[in-house]
Formats: sequence, structure tokens, C-alpha cells
Amino acid sequence: AVATGKAYCWGRNNQGQLGNGANTDSAYPVAVSSGGVLSGKNVTSVMPGSPYACAIANGRAYCWGNNADGQLGNGTTTDTNIPYRVNDSYYTE
Repeated sequence: AVATGKAYCWGRNNQGQLGNGANTDSAYPVAVSSGGVLSGKNVTSVMPGSPYACAIANGRAYCWGNNADGQLGNGTTTDTNIPYRVNDSYYTE
């Protein structure tokens, strides 16, 4: 969910898919870490994956959670429980 420019997630969190810096499940919404790469940014949408999530903020994509197959788009296969910016350096219009 998105409220006041911030992302919120809830549910299972065994692979960091809530993006709050922890790996603890939550039955209620918790704020996705808004420090680091999301500091000062306005989140406009959140898209859940399995088991990861992504958000759009200030026109850029950010993802967190399971990354076994590179689905976070940051050039690695390392899981993360905080948002990382998707590497869009290869994108061309």
C-alpha cells in the first residue's frame, strides 16, 4: 500500500519482502524502510512479487526481498530486506 508518499507492506517476511530491514512476519502494515535509497522520495506505487516487492518513487524503480534469480534488477542474486534501486543503466527508449 502507499500512504502519504510512503510504502507499507505486511504478511510473510522470511526473505525480506516487507522491506523494513527485518525478517519478521507482520499481520499489520509496516513501513518499508524510507531511509537509504528512498530517503526524501515520494512513493507512488507498490507491486508485490513472490517473495519480493517493488515500488516506484520519483519515476524510478526500487525492489527488495528474494533475489535468487535476479528479480530485483540490481545486478546481483543477493536477497535484501531493504529497498535497492533497480539498475536502469541499460534501459534505452
